Amino acid sequence: VALGLVGQFWTLTGERLKLDAAGFAAFDRPGYAKAVWDFRLTPERDATRLSTETRILGLDAESRRRFRGYWGVIQPFSGLTRRACLRGLDREATR
Repeated sequence: VALGLVGQFWTLTGERLKLDAAGFAAFDRPGYAKAVWDFRLTPERDATRLSTETRILGLDAESRRRFRGYWGVIQPFSGLTRRACLRGLDREATR
């Protein structure tokens, strides 16, 4: 499963845009970044591993610069949030 977002994540509101899949794929306006967050299920012996990855594409040099600054601040909290999400999904799946 993959979730896509377009926004200016480094602003207070995030300036997220509502786009369908085709709009997301075609979007290329400078001043924004595209993010894709995926969840993967991988069989392992007698269990299944759930993992996640996020990829970001800054659509111009200024967006990439701004996102790097934003990421420098939120990176530790992003990791905590991701682990909490995965633990919650694990509890639900094994309940």
